[in-house]
Amino acid sequence: MSDSPSSTEENAIQIPKDPKVGEKWFKNLQDAEKLKGTNGEPIPFQARHQVALDRAADQLEAEDERRKKEIAIEIAAEAEIEASAQRERAERGEVDELTGLMTRAAFMRKLEERAEDTHRSGVETVVVVGDVNDLKIENDTNGHTAGDKLMSDTGNAILKTLREVDSAGRIGGDEIAIILYDTTPEEALVVLKRLQENFAKARNNNESAIKVSMGVASLEPNPANSLKNADEAMYISKYNSKIHSTKPEPVLFNTVSEEQLHNIDTIKKIANVRQQDTKAS
Repeated sequence: MSDSPSSTEENAIQIPKDPKVGEKWFKNLQDAEKLKGTNGEPIPFQARHQVALDRAADQLEAEDERRKKEIAIEIAAEAEIEASAQRERAERGEVDELTGLMTRAAFMRKLEERAEDTHRSGVETVVVVGDVNDLKIENDTNGHTAGDKLMSDTGNAILKTLREVDSAGRIGGDEIAIILYDTTPEEALVVLKRLQENFAKARNNNESAIKVSMGVASLEPNPANSLKNADEAMYISKYNSKIHSTKPEPVLFNTVSEEQLHNIDTIKKIANVRQQDTKAS
């Protein structure tokens, strides 16, 4: 027969407050009653208490490690499923493998669908055109692997920012386009600010920062015209950044002046002058 704890012994121990620890401690305490010392007598209650507590800690740690491994396996399996689905979409020509965004063809189909939906439902939607600044300089200076990573990081930041109802595509070598559903041009600026923050987070080491000039236009029944408007607003953003040597800020097409539109060809030429060409001249 094992010795039962006295009231003094019971008061001296600290009963675990954590229910998970307490449950295992209690079971281990019962098992520890079978333990005997070198003299063949049951070990004191205080010692049994400590043994039960140590075992409970070890058991919980082991369970935690098992759960971590299970989660890692689950994440790896989900990642493989998503990677497989991504490859299938790429094989169908719907995804740009480098950025993870839609291809131009897939994006243009989506843009037409959204334009019809917007015209029918009256839900305001905007289209954004963006230019990843200095991609050619990145390629020429650090190699195409660095340029590819710049585009990949850009795509990841975009996908991280957008909602499920939004869409994004790579419509040119360094050009991206975004559809923001149920969004006004002014509301789009809030989304694009968050996108710029994610651009910054994506390159937190010595790599070249992601700088994207962006133009925003309301989506009209004629999607090609909306894309053109957003593209012209993007060039004004790029132009402003170039002549003021500042980071690019989004430009709303509805704020573009008649004079800027009249001079858009000149603005595009200046905007497209590379920084290294400017320094060399």
